[in-house]
Amino acid sequence: LAGALVAGFLSVPLLGVGGTFAAIAALAAALGAASAIASGAPRRKATVVAALALVAVAALAALRFQPERLHAGDRIVSRVDGPSASVAVIEDEHGTRRLVANDRYTLGDTASRVVERREALLPFVLRPRPARTVVIGLATGITADAACEAALVSSGTVVVAELLPEVVRLAPAFEPFLGRAPRARVVVADGRRYLARDEALADLVVSDIFAPWQPGTAYLYTLEHFSSVRAHLGPGGAFALWLPLFQLSPSSLVLILRTFETAFPGSRLYAGSLEGERPIVLAFSRGADPGAGVERRRLALAGVLADDPVLSIDGGEAALDLGPLEVVVPAVASAFSVRDDRVQRDDRPWVEFEAARAYARGLALTGARFEKLVLAADLACGPGESAGWHAVRASWASAGSARGHLKSALSGNGSVRGREAALPLVHAVARTRSAALSAAGDPLAGGELAALAALASSGNERTKAALAATAAFRKAGALARAEAVLREIAPGDALLPPDEAALALEGAQLALARRDADRALAWLFRVPEGDAFVPGLVLVAVAQDSRSERALARKALVEAYRRDAKTAERELQRLGVLAWGRALVGER
Repeated sequence: LAGALVAGFLSVPLLGVGGTFAAIAALAAALGAASAIASGAPRRKATVVAALALVAVAALAALRFQPERLHAGDRIVSRVDGPSASVAVIEDEHGTRRLVANDRYTLGDTASRVVERREALLPFVLRPRPARTVVIGLATGITADAACEAALVSSGTVVVAELLPEVVRLAPAFEPFLGRAPRARVVVADGRRYLARDEALADLVVSDIFAPWQPGTAYLYTLEHFSSVRAHLGPGGAFALWLPLFQLSPSSLVLILRTFETAFPGSRLYAGSLEGERPIVLAFSRGADPGAGVERRRLALAGVLADDPVLSIDGGEAALDLGPLEVVVPAVASAFSVRDDRVQRDDRPWVEFEAARAYARGLALTGARFEKLVLAADLACGPGESAGWHAVRASWASAGSARGHLKSALSGNGSVRGREAALPLVHAVARTRSAALSAAGDPLAGGELAALAALASSGNERTKAALAATAAFRKAGALARAEAVLREIAPGDALLPPDEAALALEGAQLALARRDADRALAWLFRVPEGDAFVPGLVLVAVAQDSRSERALARKALVEAYRRDAKTAERELQRLGVLAWGRALVGER
């Protein structure tokens, strides 16, 4: 008993895991050597020497012990071994940092910064201007930092309850990824017990994402805990409970949501992430607030929502709304054939065991299951604020049919208002999914979604999305499709506005790559007068390197000289073909 207490509460915090192993090895070898000497063995000197050598080898090996499994390019930024856990901050070759506890569970990472910030920002939009906010769980500190930024706008305060002191000690490692708002007050305590004994009421309580199968975590999803939170809320207060669908089975989700609705009648469910691979949802204890849109605009004007592609646009919070729990829970239960009416209690923490089985068997609500959940909720709730929301939400959940859903959203399902409301979200969702698909090795699908993002926007955003689409098609070798998309985005033969001139230049380059000089010239004649026009004409002329195209090359070059001879000669000089160009222009 004494050894366990000393190792867990003294040796590990002071020496670390490796140092503790080294100390144990040294102690065991020393005791063995002392025993050999005391026994009067004839070869005790050799025994002692061998034991000391063994001590040295064991101590060296133990000191080099590293409990974290690293991938190629990873490095450990910092690590803390303590009585509660061994926690490390690991950085990969791209500069992304992740927080790992006991080499088993990632508590958060900087690559998920947008979603981790949304875990605080969406509750702040749905419950405007809370004077006092309590966040359960610190992890990387990104969610707490977003809460501090939002609270600063309304002069509120934020308190964070974190169970692991080792996580708090590693918080400085994530400072470069946080904003400049004053930091929250951090309390090292179990979140449930902190709320139970805290005398001050809260206007908003945000419960971060936890692994439901971890021992003890299920008690954050019981009716007793929810009732305790309700008692801790002030007038008009709200509880925001985030749930990781990628670690929950349908039956576990229904169980938690039913328990939540029992404690908070009239609550609603919101989507939290854009992708179906690691989806999260928010159970929110209040009904739809008509002031949410006003609060979203207020936070947006303050710059708090600038990095969020959904909440930063009008209607973003409405598009995340999946509906009231009293409607959604029966719909999801029916869709997944869940036929029980249990409620999670302290003496029956079903989720801890069911979630572990679901996680091990791959039954979590990801991919097609997430799509099924979203569609079940939408069908049960019927058309909401806009006919476009259903299609947009469906595209988040769909891995293979996102483009079809988004095209449906662009049409607004026959509703002009639906189309107008959905346009900015189509742009945001298509852009996000396009980048993810291209990075995942599917540039064709990424290009199609980027093209949709272009169709849903205008001006510079339209140009950027269109160029992202053509870049993806180039990567896939689909040059004809790339130019066809440009013609769809910028139809006709009229001059393009200045902020879309790059589309014409891109079209000309794609046509040249396909050796279609006539089409290249047609694109170039759509470029408005500007710095790029004459170099483009010169480029077309130089590209015509066969005798049969010499007349077309001369036509383009003569036009370039007519427009701006000085610029044309400078471009020819840059390309190293000035003499060729002059000779071509001089031909009769």
